[in-house]
Amino acid sequence: MRVFSVHMRSKYRPIEFDGDSARTMLETGYGCVPDAWREILKMPITAEELKIALFKGDSKKYPGKDGIGLEFFEVLWEDIAGDFRTLFIWMLRDRQLSERQKQVAMVYIPKNVRPNTPEDYRPITLLNTNYKILARLIDSRVRPILAELLHSSQYSGVPGNTIFDAVTTVGMRLPTRRRLGAHYV
Repeated sequence: MRVFSVHMRSKYRPIEFDGDSARTMLETGYGCVPDAWREILKMPITAEELKIALFKGDSKKYPGKDGIGLEFFEVLWEDIAGDFRTLFIWMLRDRQLSERQKQVAMVYIPKNVRPNTPEDYRPITLLNTNYKILARLIDSRVRPILAELLHSSQYSGVPGNTIFDAVTTVGMRLPTRRRLGAHYV
């Protein structure tokens, strides 16, 4: 068990995070958002928007460290919608998540029937369900403006773009080779 623990700790060690740099990056990028979109992004979450984010996920997936899966929220949606919306408005408005909301659990799933080494396990990270829903809410708001905000050479995350578009673009930009004597240039 010690070998497994040492292997995973070295492979998945904590990543240092500089909060000041992240804030600077966020403030720098925020100025690029057109005023019309900025107002849309600041609007309070609607009940419908929250419901779409909630029901977008696979309710049968594993719950996070909190032990609560999407199915719990889906079944109780009519009873918790108001309080749930208030919680998410607070999370976005104050840009705060509790320490428990940010906690994750790493679980190691065997890749084969008889795992013998640490490499025989696939780690998965279980995020708390409300964290996943918040990520979906932010994604649904930001995705429509990504094409306007990102550089034209950016393909990842832009609706309608695929990795194949990036490969095609790179291929088109490669210089053609000319034969000059016995050599290509």
